[in-house]
Amino acid sequence: MHETLMKLSSDMKAVYEMLETETDKQLIADTLEALEGDFSYKLEGCACVYDRIKAECESAQKKANAWNDISKTLENNMIRLNDYMKMCMENAGIKEIETDMHRFKIVKNGGKLPLKIDGGVPENFIKTEVKQSPDNDKIREALDNGEALTFAHYGERGTHLKID
Repeated sequence: MHETLMKLSSDMKAVYEMLETETDKQLIADTLEALEGDFSYKLEGCACVYDRIKAECESAQKKANAWNDISKTLENNMIRLNDYMKMCMENAGIKEIETDMHRFKIVKNGGKLPLKIDGGVPENFIKTEVKQSPDNDKIREALDNGEALTFAHYGERGTHLKID
């Protein structure tokens, strides 16, 4: 059992191909039985590693979600505390103050001036955005009805390995 899973799968394929030409079917059956046992053993080993990696991945995702929650909470606490300090400074009429470790200064925000819309906007100030994309449902319906489309066709479904 020192063969790799890939080597065993190649060997099994070769034995299956021998079924077409080899006359000693018992020899082929015995060979396949031995290979299938080794193959199953190796496959089971890979599945155990897969299970461990999957568990580690799920654990890491849970930890990442927890850290994201903590980060968001801390960020919200910073914002609330900053708003509170600003409110207190404005309430006291203080625009700037310096302590041993920090300098606090209320400053105007940069960037574009805030725009406030008060009522109905005339048509020449309206922006229209058009986004075109294929109507997949309509294309599928046409293909299902037997229409030959030059721009679309059904592809083959892929495969995946399901491990229970």
